[in-house]
Amino acid sequence: AEYMGFVTCALFSDDGSLVVSGGADGFVRVWRTRTAEQIAAHSASALLGLDAPRPHAGDSGAPVTVVHELPVRGLLPMPGVADAFLVVMRGGVLVAMSAQGRTLAKFDAAKPGLEFVTAAVSPRGEWVFGIGDDMRLYAFENLSEGPVMRQVLEVSDKAVAGIAVHPHRNLVLTYGPDDRVLRLWEP
Repeated sequence: AEYMGFVTCALFSDDGSLVVSGGADGFVRVWRTRTAEQIAAHSASALLGLDAPRPHAGDSGAPVTVVHELPVRGLLPMPGVADAFLVVMRGGVLVAMSAQGRTLAKFDAAKPGLEFVTAAVSPRGEWVFGIGDDMRLYAFENLSEGPVMRQVLEVSDKAVAGIAVHPHRNLVLTYGPDDRVLRLWEP
């Protein structure tokens, strides 16, 4: 199956048996690595509990345009949970989901109009960090009873392009195209 827009991101499952991809059409698709067979398509809008139609072919076999979908901006593995990943999409919510399409957790900044630009997950999955278009770092603790936003930090007065998490400490690095500096944070 093809995307109705361009592919924005992709990753392999932990064991390499699956490829998960996200697209501008608002769908996360799951493929078997060995056969390239698509085995699932999940609507990013549905992950948030919004009603959205599933992708399908029209009477002529051509893809039907899906409206009100949230483009998928990125996918990140969720450490410690088999075949789970974080979906970065338009809006102020990051969603952890399984390859089967089950929503595992929602990391909600609770700020109307916010758009997450990028995100990162700590090596053991205890923390999820999102960078908003407001140039703030949103730090969520990923607890078994549900995520809790612990801190919001203003990280730049310019655009932030990326984020990285230290492999052994709660240390976050941010950087941007206009900044010419790397910034370290201890949320």
